[in-house]
Amino acid sequence: MTSSWEPIRLADIAPLTIGPLHIGPSTLELRNGPERTMIEPRMMQVLVVLAQAQGTTVSRDELVARCWGGVIVGDNALQRVISRLRDLAQTIGQNVFTIETVKRVGYRLVELPSLPAAAGEPSAPALAAQPAAGAMPAPAHPPHRRPLRWWAPALIGAAGLALGLWLLITPAAPTSAIIQIELDPGTSSAREAALTLELMRARRTPDLPLFRADGAVDDADFRLQAAPGPAGEATDLFSLHDRRGGVLWSTSLPRAPPGAQLKAMTGAAGAVLFCAFGAGGLDRPYDPEALRLMLALCAQQRIDGKLPDQQQLDQLAGLMPKSPRVAAWQVLRAIDWYRFSQLTGGHDNRAGLERQVARLRRLSPGHPMVVIGENALLPAGRWGQRLNRIDTALQQQPGSAALHEARAALLREIGELGSAVYAAGNALRLDPYDVQLHHALISALGFSGFIAPARKAAREAELLWPGSAAIRDARFRIEWRLGDAATVLRQLEAGDYFDSGPREVQNSLFRNYLLARMEPTPARIEAALAPLRRQWAREPKIPFLLLQAAASLGARDEALAIMQHPTAIAELRTGPEILFRSYLQDLRQDQRFMRAMADIGLAQFWLQRRDWPDFCSAPDLPYECRALTLEILARR
Repeated sequence: MTSSWEPIRLADIAPLTIGPLHIGPSTLELRNGPERTMIEPRMMQVLVVLAQAQGTTVSRDELVARCWGGVIVGDNALQRVISRLRDLAQTIGQNVFTIETVKRVGYRLVELPSLPAAAGEPSAPALAAQPAAGAMPAPAHPPHRRPLRWWAPALIGAAGLALGLWLLITPAAPTSAIIQIELDPGTSSAREAALTLELMRARRTPDLPLFRADGAVDDADFRLQAAPGPAGEATDLFSLHDRRGGVLWSTSLPRAPPGAQLKAMTGAAGAVLFCAFGAGGLDRPYDPEALRLMLALCAQQRIDGKLPDQQQLDQLAGLMPKSPRVAAWQVLRAIDWYRFSQLTGGHDNRAGLERQVARLRRLSPGHPMVVIGENALLPAGRWGQRLNRIDTALQQQPGSAALHEARAALLREIGELGSAVYAAGNALRLDPYDVQLHHALISALGFSGFIAPARKAAREAELLWPGSAAIRDARFRIEWRLGDAATVLRQLEAGDYFDSGPREVQNSLFRNYLLARMEPTPARIEAALAPLRRQWAREPKIPFLLLQAAASLGARDEALAIMQHPTAIAELRTGPEILFRSYLQDLRQDQRFMRAMADIGLAQFWLQRRDWPDFCSAPDLPYECRALTLEILARR
C-alpha cells in the first residue's frame, strides 16, 4: 500500500462538481439544480475517490484502503456501494456520469457529455420551472429573501404565470379538496399567490388538495386564512374554514421574520392538509366532526411530533371505521403501549397490538404499518428477520416514507449509522412536512458525528415550524452530548430548550453532566454519575442513561460492567442503537465491547450477514471485528 492511499476524511474535502452535479462531501449532499439528496458516508467516500481520479481507473484495493480504512470487508460490500452510486447517476445525476467496471482492476468514473435540447423543446431551466405531476420537489434553500413588499410587483406576475402553468399540468382529481387561500385583507395578493405556489409545488400526487388564490370561491371546499394574532402577541393565526365560515382547525404561528413567513405558513398548511386530505384521509362528503378530529390528529403528529390523542382517535375510529389512516394510527398507539409495557414490566399489551395489526391488515393488506406492527411483535434480537421484511416491503412500495424511516431506525440499532442517515434522508424527501421525520434525520446526523449537517437540518426544520418543541428536543439531545458544554448549560438555565422536569432531575441528568463535561474532575464526574447509579438501582431495566454517561465521561470499566449485567443485556437486545453513537467511541475501543455484542447476539448477526457496522471500519480500532468475533464464539 502506498502512502498516497490515505483514508478519506469527508470533513476535509472541498466541494466537487461533475457537470451540473454539485457534491458536498462534508454535508453528504448532492445537488443538481433545485434537486437535492443526501447519501450515506461510505457512498460519498467512494464517489469522492472516483471523482478525484478524473477518469482514471481506481483499484479495488485503493477503494477499500481509502474508504474502509483497509479493514477486510465482504466481497459484495464494495459492489453494493457501486450499485447504489450507479442508481444515483440515473436519478439525481440525470446521467451526467457513469461508473465503469474495469475487469480485474477496479472502477472508473466517466463524465458523460450533456445533450443539447432538441429544436422546439424547452431548455433545462424551463423544464425545471414545470415539475412533472407526482414528482417530489426538493425543499428550497434561498440564501437571502427580501421582505415581501420589496418584490411584490414582480412576484404577482411571475407567481400568477407559474401557478397558471401548474394548474394546467396538475388538474385536480375528482376527490381532491379545493382550498381557497385568503390571507389578511391588508396583505397584498402577491403573498397569497406565493403561498399558493409553494403549496402547489409541494403537491406530489393528484389526490392531495388543490390550492387556489384566484378569488373564485364558489367551487372551493374550504378557505385557508391567516391573520395577525391578538394585540401585543407576536403571533399569526392560521385557520381552515368550511364554506359557511366555521373554523375546522386553527393554530398560532410565532411571527417569523418577513423572509421566513412564507416558509412557516407552508410548513403548517402542508403538514396538516396533506395529511388530512391525502391518500387514506378524508373523502367527500366531508363529515364536519370527522374533519375536525382528523385535522387535530394530523397537527398533533406532524407538527407537534406527538402520538395521536387516544380519546380523539377513538372518536374518529367510530366515525371512520373503515379508514386505513385511522387504523394505522391505532397500530402506532398500540406499538407504543406494547413497548412501554415491556420496559416497565406492566400488563402485557401484546394482544392489543396483534388485534390492531390484524384489523389494519383486513382494511389495507399492503399498508406499511402492517409490516412495522408485525416487526414490533417479533422477539428482541430478530434484526435479520425485521430488516428482510422492511426491505421486501420497500421493493413493493419504494415511495413509503414510513418504511424508509423504519429502516433507518433498524439500521441505527445494528450500527450502520451511515446507511441510517441515508434512509432517514429518503423518508424526509418523500414526506417533507412531517416533523418526526425531521427529528429522525437531525438525530441520525448528529449521533453519527455529523454535527454541522445536523445543525443545518435543525435550522431548516425551524423555518417550517418556528418554535417547534420537537425540533428543540432533537437539537438538545445532540448538543448536551456533543455541543459546547458551557454554551448548552447557559441555554438550559435560560430555559431555551425544554422543561427538564423537577430541579433534582435537571441537576442530575443535565446540569451535573454538563459541568463534568466542562471540567471532568473526579468530583464532578461522581456528582454526575451518583444520581444515575441510584436510579439504576431502583430501575435496573433502564440502564441506558447511566451507561451513556459513564462511557462518555471516561468510566469505561463501569459502562462495560453495566453491559454485562443480565438485565441490561436483555434491555440492550431490544434497542442497542445508543452503543454506536459517536460520543461512545471510547467504549468501542475496548475488546470487551465486542464480547458484550456477542452477549446480546449482534456479533453473531453481523457475522452471519457478512456485513459489519460502521465502527469496524475505523482506522484506529485496535482489533479486527470479524477475527475477534470468531475468537469469542470459539471459546463459548
